Amino acid sequence: MPIEQISWESLVSAHHLGIKNGSALRIFNVPEGHAVPLDQLVESGKAGVKGNDPFAFTRSISSEVDIAVLPTEQKASSSLICDTLIPCFDPESLWLGVYQLSGIKNKAPNNSVHPALRFCIEQIICLDKLSLSDINNDTCWFYPTEDGEYLSWESQYSIAVEPGYLADESLLDDQHQYDRGHLNLLWSLMAKDKDLTCVGLTYRHRRIEWPCQVLGKKRSAIWTSFVSDSLAKNSYSELSKITVFSDEEL
Repeated sequence: MPIEQISWESLVSAHHLGIKNGSALRIFNVPEGHAVPLDQLVESGKAGVKGNDPFAFTRSISSEVDIAVLPTEQKASSSLICDTLIPCFDPESLWLGVYQLSGIKNKAPNNSVHPALRFCIEQIICLDKLSLSDINNDTCWFYPTEDGEYLSWESQYSIAVEPGYLADESLLDDQHQYDRGHLNLLWSLMAKDKDLTCVGLTYRHRRIEWPCQVLGKKRSAIWTSFVSDSLAKNSYSELSKITVFSDEEL
């Protein structure tokens, strides 16, 4: 980690060396009346390696005025409820650096770029460095808690991760004093995994964003059909799981 004579380029390079893989996850709600066995969705090509919505459909809405029938309006409907890329954090081997950036803000910042690039950086100071394994632990739940039937799609990506930033920048005013005690490492049970998975970090219970650039995608994916039932002994119940492959470049 850069500690002295720090530049933005050195921070970016350090992050590219630290995290190189990510897990793409999409979860689809099975619409009422559209429960189809997973193997049939795979065989029909609706549940493919690219993770497109297997239940994508259009609804025809028509109405009548007296005798005349108005033209049919087509509206797209999606069952996608989760679409995320989770960087593979390894607390046993990774360290976290906390940096303070100062400079002159641009008059017309581009909100689509990294917050650090919205002003002319004049100085970068390292406030803290610590192992991820020394950060406070917190838990969260990644999968849906509402009762129903769902499909999940998972695939592995090779990625380049940019320096993280606090999603809620309002916490970092001129009077704010950094305190490592407010850092939390988030852990979640991914589906019915026996071990918790590290899914990110928060500061003062606000999430830290990690912009990612996808460098490559694995030519396979895993589809899982599962049920969430809050009244059952195990709220998560897996129905079936199928791995799909593609010979094409993704």
